[in-house]
Amino acid sequence: SDDCQLLDTDNDGLTNAEEDVNCDGVVDPGETDPNNPDTDDDGLTDGEEVHDTLTDPLDPDTDDDGLSDGDEVHDYGTDPLDQNTDDDSFNDGFEVTWDLDPLVPDVTQGSGCDQTGAAPSALLAMLAGLVGMSRRRSRSAVAVA
Repeated sequence: SDDCQLLDTDNDGLTNAEEDVNCDGVVDPGETDPNNPDTDDDGLTDGEEVHDTLTDPLDPDTDDDGLSDGDEVHDYGTDPLDQNTDDDSFNDGFEVTWDLDPLVPDVTQGSGCDQTGAAPSALLAMLAGLVGMSRRRSRSAVAVA
């Protein structure tokens, strides 16, 4: 109907017809919800995703890096279409999880060092934790044997 073509019920920047393509009032596969401004609940409106960021309004993490599209745009300044915004060895989600900066390369040419020549402290802490876990497991295996 004409109302479907013109209305934007949820005020997300997409007309109801852009969201409910066949204007049948049912959210079919591949359609966004004309009554919900953020169909995938990622912090970006469906209109922002379609017109501005070019992310998928049906997928909360378009680049599958572990960060929602909205968090990438609003909180971290990373690219929601690129798993590894700074093109180092770690994806954006990993860097945020380990308190590294996803906008600054942490490894140069596989050297294991950041741009100052020092290994990232969070990475070293993670590795130390893994080594400690491995040693504890080895000791328990010896004690059991």
